[in-house]
Amino acid sequence: MLKNSYLLACLLLTGVLYAQENTQSHSPTTITVDELSYTDEKSGKGSYQDNQKTGLWTYFYDDQKLWKKGEYDKGKETGTWRIYYKNGNVRFLENYSNGIRHGKSMAYYEDGKKKLVSNYADGKPDGEFIVYFDDGKKYTVQHYDKGIKTGKYTEYYHNGKIKTEEFYVIGKPERKYITYYESGKVKEDGFLKGNSITGEHTTYFENGIVTIKAIMADNRLMEVLERHDKNGNKLDPGTLKNGNGIFNHYDDNGKLLAAVVFENGRPKK
Repeated sequence: MLKNSYLLACLLLTGVLYAQENTQSHSPTTITVDELSYTDEKSGKGSYQDNQKTGLWTYFYDDQKLWKKGEYDKGKETGTWRIYYKNGNVRFLENYSNGIRHGKSMAYYEDGKKKLVSNYADGKPDGEFIVYFDDGKKYTVQHYDKGIKTGKYTEYYHNGKIKTEEFYVIGKPERKYITYYESGKVKEDGFLKGNSITGEHTTYFENGIVTIKAIMADNRLMEVLERHDKNGNKLDPGTLKNGNGIFNHYDDNGKLLAAVVFENGRPKK
């Protein structure tokens, strides 16, 4: 799951900043789509033809409640398969062709509300994947092209406002991202390469004033270009250049809290 602020999260890992994150009470309890609570394939009941499973098969939990059911063709899953919670509600609805995920898939919360709407083509994510909060509001939207993330990824606050945007371009390792305060104001922008922040990154106070503008390389802080307090007053960023030197750490009011020695983009031990 994505952090509220990539740059702040990175600096937290180095022990430099002490950002406060607000807990989001409406986040889904889990968004894992392939976590089955039970995997006893030996519980299956159905028919064989030429020693291969064929037609409708049903599988059961150890208490004989229905676990999943679907059809086989020459030993391979075909058509729509349904996986159930022990309370009888559908947990996953998956479509197969020749034993491979293909077509629309759904995941549900235990109370029956939809959790994920997705699509597969020849076993690979393809098209739009939408994850929902447990009250039906959109949580994240991601697009795929034959298993590769593409286009805009969006994560939402529970109030419907955008929390994070990432912009994927097939063939380009780096992607731009923007995070927002719940008010809709920009909180941070920059670039990611995989899960690492790289290049120029800027964080903002909610009033729009730049907190820190910095150069990052593979989650390492290389240089601070600008530093301000919440009133817009310029602060001495320190001597950090090419990942080496002093990083001055301030609170929001501009009070110097620490002068941290950096080496190769990380606090010197």
